Amino acid sequence: MVKTLSTQEHCKLAAGLIKEFKFDINDFPELNEMLEKANIKFFLKKFLYKKPGEEENYSLDRVEDLFFGFRWMLSFLVEDLV
Repeated sequence: MVKTLSTQEHCKLAAGLIKEFKFDINDFPELNEMLEKANIKFFLKKFLYKKPGEEENYSLDRVEDLFFGFRWMLSFLVEDLV
């Protein structure tokens, strides 16, 4: 069921099932990657679409600092910016 829901439009639901039934996220690498990319996009939107001075605005260096030490996630960040 989780593998069936491992799509862009259903990945949050699949993640909820994994959490609820205490599955190991590492058993679902495609879903894990989708969720990591969604996480990056969430913070990237706070940089791109919120004006400086707004409460939820994140500067690009702050977004980068959030993912410091996670090279694969930083590569997703660069992918999305290009």
